[in-house]
Amino acid sequence: MSPGGALERARQLAARRFGLMFPPTQAHRLERALEEAAREAGTEVDELVTRLEALGPSSPELGRLAARLTVGETYFFREPQSLEALEHSVLPELIERGERRDDRRLRLMSAGCATGEEPYSLAIVLHRLLRDRPGWDASILATDLNPEALATARRGRYGEWSLRATPDGVRRRYFLAPEPGVWEVDPKVRALVTFAPMNLADDAVALAGEMDVVVCRNVLMYLTPEAARRTVARLAGALRWGGWLVTSPVEASAELMRPLLPVNFPGAILFRKRRPPPAGPTARPAPPRLRAAAPR
Repeated sequence: MSPGGALERARQLAARRFGLMFPPTQAHRLERALEEAAREAGTEVDELVTRLEALGPSSPELGRLAARLTVGETYFFREPQSLEALEHSVLPELIERGERRDDRRLRLMSAGCATGEEPYSLAIVLHRLLRDRPGWDASILATDLNPEALATARRGRYGEWSLRATPDGVRRRYFLAPEPGVWEVDPKVRALVTFAPMNLADDAVALAGEMDVVVCRNVLMYLTPEAARRTVARLAGALRWGGWLVTSPVEASAELMRPLLPVNFPGAILFRKRRPPPAGPTARPAPPRLRAAAPR
């Protein structure tokens, strides 16, 4: 691969099509992914990059490259503090508000869901909260740009490593064990989740403002600064008024998330979409109405 040639063009392509950032310290990851893709295609790296540059954003070949470029490490109940904030404060408040208004609908989104452990964890939380509350219509839209990861997610079958942080009681209630070392997500949990391909960096992606909660963890850190800003704006636009955006702790930048408002929870910061205050010098936004986290 010619230094500064195909590698630099591929870096620009990754930033332009996927919003992915490859600083010099990560150039080896990009180079290795290109070499693997070129071997699979039976061509040289320079020729591969030239062909990829001419493809549309929804091309399967670009999707396969994205699979090599993205980090798919995840597991059930990762970063438990943000899940606890959702289960013990955020979602109960949304449920109570929905019952007061006779609007028993909850819409969640897991953006950058990888192989599905995150949206299924959210589905387990939803099931625990709603199993004794009839009449609720709840669903989770789980998206990723990696088609291979989505295929794994739809199968809903995982090994021990994916469940390394899952309590035994949750395993017994929400997973089947069809064979030794294999855990299959229970159908009642899988029914809450719909998987769909989505490139968050694609400006053609339009998200209607109907989500109550959007979870996008360990995604923004891999994006270029401009792509991260556009992605946050897109996800904020997907939220209903009063909805919440959940990121990982290292991504919880109040400046990046503006105009969403940061709200502190034990071990986590979540961001809420509040209505703008009425015009006038004395107008002040009302504080969020939240219930304290229940003891574990």
